[in-house]
Amino acid sequence: MTTIANLNERQHWHRWAPAFGSGALARPVDLRGLHGSAARLSIKRVFVAGLGAVGGKVFENLARLGVGELFGVDPDDYSVDSLFTQPCEFGDAGRSKAEVQGKRAHAIHPEIAIHTARRWAQDVPLRTLRDCDVWICAGDNRELAVWLGVAAAGLGKTLIHGAVSADDSWTACVRVFGLQDAAQSCPGCGLSAAEWAELRHREGCGTLASDPNDGSSTRTPPHVCGSAAELVVAEAVKLLLDFEPGPCTGEEVAYCQKSHRTWRTTLPRNPHCRCPHDRWTLHDVPDDPERLTLRSLQLEAGIAVTESVRVRGELPWVSTVACPRCDRRQSVRRFGHAGDVVGTCPCGAALAASPMGLRSVIPLDDLAACRDVPLSLLGVLPGTAVGFSTGERWTYCFVGRPTETGGSQ
Repeated sequence: MTTIANLNERQHWHRWAPAFGSGALARPVDLRGLHGSAARLSIKRVFVAGLGAVGGKVFENLARLGVGELFGVDPDDYSVDSLFTQPCEFGDAGRSKAEVQGKRAHAIHPEIAIHTARRWAQDVPLRTLRDCDVWICAGDNRELAVWLGVAAAGLGKTLIHGAVSADDSWTACVRVFGLQDAAQSCPGCGLSAAEWAELRHREGCGTLASDPNDGSSTRTPPHVCGSAAELVVAEAVKLLLDFEPGPCTGEEVAYCQKSHRTWRTTLPRNPHCRCPHDRWTLHDVPDDPERLTLRSLQLEAGIAVTESVRVRGELPWVSTVACPRCDRRQSVRRFGHAGDVVGTCPCGAALAASPMGLRSVIPLDDLAACRDVPLSLLGVLPGTAVGFSTGERWTYCFVGRPTETGGSQ
């Protein structure tokens, strides 16, 4: 299976290409309740955000089922305490969860393609997300779920969220957000004002109640985290194989291992939700970034060039940078991450982007100055997207053709 290779090398992706002809795995496995499904799963792609206590087990089970291509991200490393709750070994302390889980999945099923990265989900290229059939959120903070919900609505994807209770009830749950439909609930619909104020609070996988711990690591017993992972995988497989009855779209299913009670609840759509539920308009523009400008790309998308247009990219916009040597603030005007070297000061020092100079939308003065500059000089890579909006709805243009590779890590 050919892998998607628009993954930015700066993001340190680990890749394992399929090793075809691996003995017994060369024949489809006919599992009970999944008769004839091996070939269908082998052409599917799944993205998993969070590879800890819940997400690590999700990743493992999807590999065992033979899902053809798996993408997984997690920004964290294992600690010594991780051994008690997460699918890792004592020797994994200090290692990246993404690398460990990628290697485990490859060892389980070497005939599938695997990509993992020590990254936030927000840094994953939109084209990669666009090409995945199912998204799974197994992270430990609300900000991740909310961001994935906005992106899933924009790209018309289903988002499956697995979580566990932070209290002592041994409760696991799965939520299915069918965000192809703007009328469906999103992860932001159920948040209170207080929860919005603590959006970045990390909860150690406990998203059903406030975490009594410091949020530094998971404290939920591994069998409860495993239950959440199994609920998530069941919903993902039903969605991938078009099962009847299908996934619990628009619902939350919770299971308490102490009482063996199960709750199935409709997720309400909040008409005053702070998150946009709008579908993005998508355009593929095959020309390379060297031959395109913001003006030509905007016209390609059928949007008039006016001062009211907002423009953004997949990376933040670096407007200015303070020189670390002479302390003068220099205009940079290009896309980049905080920490990226984005230019050279007249004094000769390298200029690195800092959070103080980043913008989510290109300022009007910068836009006027850069509208006719080749996109490659603005930091736009082949395969990435640039967005335009004249109101609430966004149009994204995917620029160039990302090269495809079968190379392995």
